[in-house]
Amino acid sequence: MKTLRKISDTLVNVELTLAAILLCALMLTSFTQVMCRFVIKYSIPWAEEACRFSLIWFCFLACPALFSRKKATSVDLLAETIEKKLHIKMSVFLDAVIIFFWGVFGRYTARLISKAIASGQVSTIMKIPYAAIYSVMLICSVLCIFHVFVNLLTDMGIGKKKEDAAA
Repeated sequence: MKTLRKISDTLVNVELTLAAILLCALMLTSFTQVMCRFVIKYSIPWAEEACRFSLIWFCFLACPALFSRKKATSVDLLAETIEKKLHIKMSVFLDAVIIFFWGVFGRYTARLISKAIASGQVSTIMKIPYAAIYSVMLICSVLCIFHVFVNLLTDMGIGKKKEDAAA
């Protein structure tokens, strides 16, 4: 369990680092585009596409980090009013539902990527294959399932007895 948690924490650090880089690139590109458009009256042709793709990748890379830290889904009011055993059962159930959702989402994303590869679609200006842009959704699905699975094991108490005995 400790190993899975370490892997999860390392992945979260990578996800957040990449998301921060993309957010900085998005802000810099947007600012440069606005300055060029209004100061020198020239619009950078690729800036809008770059901003759009950066935002898509940013959102789908930050999402798994939120699920890892249980910040994406929570009902605090309900959790505070119910007893601990029921809270754990509810948390396990919600984790299972989330894993199911991301599994279905990943399955349909894989279909979308295969269709994009088959069609050879590329973006208008930057000529980036849409399969590369869509791939972040599949990456997000896999990472969310992994992080929620680690949380599910933690909620169920799996691995706790071995860790407690070692300590």
